[in-house]
Amino acid sequence: MSTVKFVHTADWQLGMKRHVLGERHSSFDDARMDSVRAIVARAEEEGVDFILAAGDVFDDNTVATQYVMRALSVLGETQIPVYILPGNHDLFSAGTVYESKTFKNYRPSNVHVIESIEPVQVREGVEIVGLPVVSKYPLPADLEELGGKFSTSGDEGIRILALHGGTDLVFSGSDEDDEDDGQFSIAGMERLITSGAVHYVALGDRHSVTELGTTGRIWYSGAPEVTAFDDREKDSGQALLVEIDSDDCSVEAFRTGSWKMMRIDADLDSEGDLELLKSRLDGTGDKEKTIVKLTLNGTVSLELGRNLDQLVEDYAELFANVRVRKASTLVRRPEFDDISDLFSGYARDAAEDLTEMSIAGGADARTAEDALGLLYRLSRAEAES
Repeated sequence: MSTVKFVHTADWQLGMKRHVLGERHSSFDDARMDSVRAIVARAEEEGVDFILAAGDVFDDNTVATQYVMRALSVLGETQIPVYILPGNHDLFSAGTVYESKTFKNYRPSNVHVIESIEPVQVREGVEIVGLPVVSKYPLPADLEELGGKFSTSGDEGIRILALHGGTDLVFSGSDEDDEDDGQFSIAGMERLITSGAVHYVALGDRHSVTELGTTGRIWYSGAPEVTAFDDREKDSGQALLVEIDSDDCSVEAFRTGSWKMMRIDADLDSEGDLELLKSRLDGTGDKEKTIVKLTLNGTVSLELGRNLDQLVEDYAELFANVRVRKASTLVRRPEFDDISDLFSGYARDAAEDLTEMSIAGGADARTAEDALGLLYRLSRAEAES
């Protein structure tokens, strides 16, 4: 058996939208393309035989032309062969991006799409069999059939199986709460490995780097740039360098991404708690490439709530974005001084009514708290002007 070295990657999701970024979305797009450049750069540095993208190179089949052209331009800057397996986002079905005029016109000669389950010869003695996704709801795969598709057998060559989707034991995608469809059997993949029918299984769809089974040869590569918050996506922003020889398979994850999407949970009851939150935000590096979602719990005065609102507003400018989750249970309870020192007349009556509504609870409590906070901020701004 010869030796083969390649880069295993997946889930580039080019064209992915993050509406929370607004006008800053262009830098998010640039970072995703930079992660592809990082893959190509490492591939050239290592002198790999090929790059294998196991699904979801594009976020959907209606992706804007610019993403297709830019991706093909980056891939065309190397002579290394690139093999793309269509995934559940870029299905190989009617209207697929891979049959579009743009893709066909601008596809460089080193870029190949795995369109069927027939074996693809990378070079003599090295083959890929891939299962392109053709339906949003694929049936469980017949792994034995796929393993039997290779034209090489015994010790004649190296055989790589490329799949995109979930397994029966490890969920797919980026959300731990997703119900897995069990399209692929981990035990079935391990049988192919231990029998020698397959030497490596390259998986896509789960966006965190994940090793499956006990053979050391079945991996999700994860997404090369972050796609979800770190409470759901634990280990993204990487790709895998894989080397296979007659006796061994080595897999090394390497960094390709630059963005972070952080969830921060904070209990706020005092000014000191707010300072701790501020310190944590201040200690975050690469703020311009970091999106933060805050889950805030506790009870704060109107003055502390105003300071919190200002902090969120300010740091939303400093970071790519900072937002407070709707699932937060933070309650704003006015102290005596909040009302007596600031409000008078109709404003004081309104503040007292809103306070009673917020304390009473029920469906209108949160609305009352938000209205009370807004009334307080406007009144303070007027008093300070």
